[in-house]
Amino acid sequence: MHIKFNDKEKKIIKECLNATVNGPFFPDWEFHTLLGFERLYVKDIFENWSEMSELKESANDIILVIKVSIGNLLSYPHGNEDVWSDYISISKQELEAFYESFVISIKN
Repeated sequence: MHIKFNDKEKKIIKECLNATVNGPFFPDWEFHTLLGFERLYVKDIFENWSEMSELKESANDIILVIKVSIGNLLSYPHGNEDVWSDYISISKQELEAFYESFVISIKN
């Protein structure tokens, strides 16, 4: 598997990683249970995201972090829709469409 992202996709993913790590969407006590990763691990991926323009087979954990971060932003009942746009520049509906295409791309 080899995934290459355009600039818009990289921006969306970075915003979602930022929201996941720094936003009010996932409480610390539940973070690992929801995402399967520690917050510090996801934060490290977020902080180094600008250096990643493509993901190769060796990046399975990173791909999974992106998938579960976006999936939980869309489905977890965080109750923080009022601050969504402070972290993510596209609507929930647009993110759902992006997520669907991302999931399809990682299956191929």
